[in-house]
Amino acid sequence: MKINYKITCIILFILVLIMGVASINRNKMTTNDRYYIMSMKARLLRDFEDFGDQLILLDEVLEESVKVGTHHNALIDFSQVTFQNFIQSKLLSSFIIDSESVHAYEKIYSNLEEKFDYIYSDGSISVEEQEYLQKVLEFNKKLASEYIQIISDLFPDETTRSSEESDYAYDQIERIYSEFSDKSDSLLSRELIDFNHKLPYNND
Repeated sequence: MKINYKITCIILFILVLIMGVASINRNKMTTNDRYYIMSMKARLLRDFEDFGDQLILLDEVLEESVKVGTHHNALIDFSQVTFQNFIQSKLLSSFIIDSESVHAYEKIYSNLEEKFDYIYSDGSISVEEQEYLQKVLEFNKKLASEYIQIISDLFPDETTRSSEESDYAYDQIERIYSEFSDKSDSLLSRELIDFNHKLPYNND
C-alpha cells in the first residue's frame, strides 16, 4: 500500500492539535473553525461509506468469481484510491481518540487486484488458492454485513437523512472507525485466513 506515513502522520498531528485546541474552549471557535472541523468529519464519514460500498460490490464479485472459478472483470472496480482514503481517515480517527491505528484486516484489501490476477494468471485454481478465495469471500461478506448494519443504525431511512442523524454520525465517526476495525480483526482471527499463502504483495 503506497502511503507516505511520515507525511501523513505530520498532517494528522497538525489536525489533531487544531482539534484539541478547539475543544478546549468551543465558545472561542470561529465560524471558519467550525466549518473546517465539520468538513473534516464529513470526509471521514464519506471515506467510511465509500469503502463500505466497495465491500458490498466486492462481495457480489467474489461470490461470482469463486462460483465460476474464473476472474470476474468487475473486480478491477475495487478502487485502491478508495481503500487508501479509508486507511488515511482511519488513521486520523485513531489519532483523535487515541485508539489502535493499524489492523490486520487491512492486509486483505491492499493490492487486491494484483493478488487475484496472480491466482487466475495460469488459468487454473489450486485447492489452496480455492480455499483462500473462499475464506476471503466469507470474511468480506461478514465485513460488508457489519458495514450495512452500522449505516442502518445511523440512517434508518437512507433516502431522507436528517441533519440530526448526520450530526450524530459526525460526532461518532471516530468511534465507528475504531469499533469497526476492532470487530473486523476479531472476525479475521476466526476466519484463519493464511497470510503466508504464496501470493505476491502478502508482505507489503
